[in-house]
This record gives sequence, C-alpha cells and structure tokens, in this order.
Amino acid sequence: MITIREAFALAVASLVIGVGCNGAPVVDATTLPVSPGAPSSTSQRVDINPSQAEVEPGASLSFAATSAVAWSISEAQGGSIDATGRYTAPANEGTFHVVATRADGASNATAQVVVRRGAAAVTVSPGTADPSANAANVRDFGAVGDGVTDDTAAFRAAAATGKDLFIPATSAHYKLTGRVIVQGSVRGDGSMPEIRMYGADGGRDNQHVIFEIDDYAGSGAVFSGLKLNGQWDGGTNGEWSHLIQIIHSQNITVEGNVLLNAYGDGVLIGGETSPYPSENVVVRNNTIDTMRRCAVAIIDARNVTIDGNTINKWNDYVSAIDAEPNPNNNDMDSGVVISNNTFQAPNAIAVMTYTFASNSLPSGNVTVTGNTSKGFKFFSKPYNTGTWSQITVTNNTVTGPFADVIAPVSQVRIEGNQIAATAGSDTLQGVTTLLNNVWTGNGSGYTVNLSSSSGAQISGNQFNGVVSQLNP
Repeated sequence: MITIREAFALAVASLVIGVGCNGAPVVDATTLPVSPGAPSSTSQRVDINPSQAEVEPGASLSFAATSAVAWSISEAQGGSIDATGRYTAPANEGTFHVVATRADGASNATAQVVVRRGAAAVTVSPGTADPSANAANVRDFGAVGDGVTDDTAAFRAAAATGKDLFIPATSAHYKLTGRVIVQGSVRGDGSMPEIRMYGADGGRDNQHVIFEIDDYAGSGAVFSGLKLNGQWDGGTNGEWSHLIQIIHSQNITVEGNVLLNAYGDGVLIGGETSPYPSENVVVRNNTIDTMRRCAVAIIDARNVTIDGNTINKWNDYVSAIDAEPNPNNNDMDSGVVISNNTFQAPNAIAVMTYTFASNSLPSGNVTVTGNTSKGFKFFSKPYNTGTWSQITVTNNTVTGPFADVIAPVSQVRIEGNQIAATAGSDTLQGVTTLLNNVWTGNGSGYTVNLSSSSGAQISGNQFNGVVSQLNP
C-alpha cells in the first residue's frame, strides 16, 4: 500500500509541467522563451523550499525561494503567507498552493500544502535548483538501487571524490551494509530516494551508521530530501547505529527528510571520537519515527536548532530529544533551541537534559518553545544529574504530564505553557520564573510541586482540576 508520504515522493519525480501545487500548471523556467540579450533561463528560474508539505490546520511553516519573490496563495481560503514566506494554514482541511513569483515577473514556482488533521508534517525540499550540479551521482559509481545489490562500495567511492553526493530515486531502494563517511552535502533528487542499512546491530564501532560527516568546517553541508531507514528490528544489543552522525563539524543542516528505524539515533550531534564539539547545526522539517534511542541526540555541541520536526517515539528508552554530554569532563551542550516540533511519545520523555553528576562542565542555555506534545512526560532534567543553567520552557502545548526539573539547576523560566494532564505529577525545583501557565486536570489528583528559588517571580498561573503545592 502506498502511504501519503510515498505518494508525495512519487509525485515530485513526475513534476515538470503538469498540475502544479496551486492547481495551475507548474512553469519550468527552462522552457520559457528568451528574447535576445535576456538573461538565460537558468538565471530566471525560481525554486521553492520545501516544494511539498503536509501540516495540521492552523499550523505554520516557513518557505524560502532561490531569488527575491512575492508570495501568494492560489486559493481564497488557503491560509495566509507573509512577506518573509511564513505560511499559516487555514482552519479547514484541503490541498492548497503557495506561489513564489520573481520580483521581475520572469518566472514563478509553486509548492503544494496538504492541510489535514493528524498530518505527518512531511516536507520535500529540493535543496538547490539542481542538486546534481557539481555533485557525485552515486549511480555513476555503480550504485544500483534495486534493494538486492550491495551499494556500499559505490556510495563510498562517490564520497571519496570529496564532492557532495547526489542520490537519484530508483524503483526500489539502495542497500548499504556499512558506514559512508561524507565530506559535504547529501541530497536526494526531490522524490525522497530511500537508503536502507542492512545488518545494523547498535554496535559501538559505528560501522552501521548510514552517513557520517567528520571535521567539516565549510560554509554549509546539507542532508536533504532523503528517506533513511536503519531497519531496527526491536533489538537491544546497543544504541550506536545512527542514521546521520555529525562529528566535530559546523554549519550542518538536516532538513526535509524521513528518518526511520535507527538502532541508535536519527541524528547524533557531537564530538564522539573527537574532543571538539560540533557547532551551528540545524535539524528542521523532518519526520523522525521509531528510533531505538533518540530522534536527535546532542552530545557535545554549541548552537543547535531543532525546529518544525514531527517526532514519533514509541518505546521508553532514553527520550525523543536528549541533550546528554558524555561523562568525560570534556563534553558540554550550550545554545540549544528546540522549537515548533510535534511529539508523540506515549512511553517516553519528549525532551531531556541529562548530565552525569561526575561531569564538572556545566551545560545550559536551552530553550524549549512552541512545541506540541502528547505523551508520557514533556520535559525532564532528572534526579541525580549534574548542573544545568538557563533552562527556558515557554509556550508549549502539552497533553500528559508536563515537567520534572530537579536541582541542581539555575535560571529556570517556565512561562505560557498549556498543560492538559489527568494522571501523574510535575516536580519543579529551582524555578526563578513561573508565569501564565495553565494546568487543566480532571480532579483525580494530578499534582504540581514547585520549589522556587529565592526571589522567584510567580504569577498568572492557573491550576484547574489539579493540586498545586508551592514551596511545600
């Protein structure tokens, strides 16, 4: 059976001139007539990123274009978009279309937005106007993509050129049996080519990581438009067969992918085998589903943004997003923003900050904002862990238990959250600001236990159908 995600992927591959994302024909700028002396069709072309998306009613999503454009929506009831490309879906379900028209009117492009309740938040990102330009096409190095032939050697040969990798879709999938270390971007062709890892065992040797990037210090490397499947089968031998592993690298973006079934993490960000952190990493607009460990693990990093992802975690192991420096008195996390994600984690914590008590380096400056979560517990800084500072949890919508923030902590701000919970409790220690949060329970004994710091600002909170114990 073809899922909605797969149907989207197939549709992208067939779009040249046809029914566009606004119901009108998609104009391929390379087919436009060019008058003498006019710019080439390539320079006139405009592309939208993402080119397709699926969102909940009322949700927002940012679009970008490859040149200066005016933004519009084809349908009168199709939502709104501002001058920066920030789209807001309407309250009604349907298929709508964002149009980007070059400022000079030379060309336009469209992006399709499916608005439906329970949307998977899938986006398809072209990455560049031509992701194959100046890249190593894995098919040119012998990759077959029939789901039978082992394509590992071909992928490694393409990566050994030092160029970006281009992955065209096939009728099946690419079979890998070992790690591919890349030196730049890895992009699909716009139709979500699938890469599966065979033989993953969670081993600490990292031999079944799909893509690893080490010591990258360029202007930007992007992993986009890919469907990566680690084929985790429920085993518990280890936790290290990741889908994307980022080691001592900077300016890395992971966007518009479908990441599935890792024996370890969907994306691991950190030093790991290096004593140096990764920096300036963005993980956005991905669907991340069914990891043995975490959707995203932040091990040793500075300035990380995790935004607009749909994250489903079904088991109870670790958490969906885990900021957890290794206990080596070297690793630490700082400058982490976790925003606008949608979590389903019925048996696990959605976001956790965890430092071993023996780690002398303090981590902090973590902002968790604008997320929607349904599950076991939204946020946790657990018992018997090291110090975290500058924790900000704001404007999240949570169904289920909200948070445990356990000392030692400092500068903890909790504001504007909406919590609907009927069973369990929250323990909030060392809180400096608790403003305008709303807890709604059913009177069955849900308890909020707050131990604030000296001089804390506490006001405007509502405790409806829950028991609140402030500074017991």
